[in-house]
Amino acid sequence: MDFDSQVVPRTGGFGRHNWRLAAITWVPNIVLALSFYSELFFTWVPTHECRPDVELLPAWLHNLTVEALRNVSLPVKEELRRCQLYRYGASIEGTAEELLNNRSLVPCTRGWDYGAVAGLDNNVVTKWNLVCHNSWKVPLEQISYTVGWIAGYLALGFACDRLGRRTTFVVSLVLAVLFGFGVAVSLDPIMFLLLRVFQGMALAGVFLSIYIIRLELCDPPHRLMITMIGGLFAVAGQLLLPALAVLCRDWRILQGVITFLLLLLTLYGCFPIWFPESARWLLSTCQFEKCKKVLQSFAEGNGENLEDELYSQDHLFSGNN
Repeated sequence: MDFDSQVVPRTGGFGRHNWRLAAITWVPNIVLALSFYSELFFTWVPTHECRPDVELLPAWLHNLTVEALRNVSLPVKEELRRCQLYRYGASIEGTAEELLNNRSLVPCTRGWDYGAVAGLDNNVVTKWNLVCHNSWKVPLEQISYTVGWIAGYLALGFACDRLGRRTTFVVSLVLAVLFGFGVAVSLDPIMFLLLRVFQGMALAGVFLSIYIIRLELCDPPHRLMITMIGGLFAVAGQLLLPALAVLCRDWRILQGVITFLLLLLTLYGCFPIWFPESARWLLSTCQFEKCKKVLQSFAEGNGENLEDELYSQDHLFSGNN
């Protein structure tokens, strides 16, 4: 039996029940967009410069104002003052020219002063000073997070076919929540990086399973429209993220809020009627009884009354699936 031409029309086609379920699958796109694009805020490298160190200055310069102290401690060139400051010779005598000639550049000794962090008061860069000699850790984390998503697509895409769309969605979502809260309490950059990789893998499973089941809810004429609307919800999540960052201010709070929103999505797992298993997958894996129940729920939701013979195993699997 051809599923799209024979089964779908007799369950009411793409009726009101299918529309409701499709609308429910759009909502997670907002939270997934928040999770994916939060990486831009967490690893944003703000403007920064070395914090002046009076121990590197002659004693008679220790009482300068803050601005004057910056002028004598930091190089004029911006690319230099990000990671270096001046150390003056021990002599306290001599002209200004001699003083300037008796100085050398050294790495920052008292940390950095940071500028604005894209709506947040701090992020992982300012928390663990991932600049200068530690700046390589930022692109490493960004690449690792992306690799986590790619690995999740491969591994959990296989799980979608073997375990089912709904099972993969629930398991991936639970893992994403656990790893998400772990990210929020990370103690160092390595812990943050590893947990973000695993969270990225889990989020890829959530996205992929809900994307597939959204497509399999639709008949071919409606798939493009339903997918595009889902994409608009993802765009809405991107637009919401800056406002959420401004409200949270702290990167740990932002991560916690996004993870809490993911936690709310576990309600989908508590109510199968909101997120039923794909009838197409059940049909292809020969789970006849479960497939019949799903088809019945679709027909009832669309106001149709399916004949008993449509539910029979021989009828469902006669011809092409």
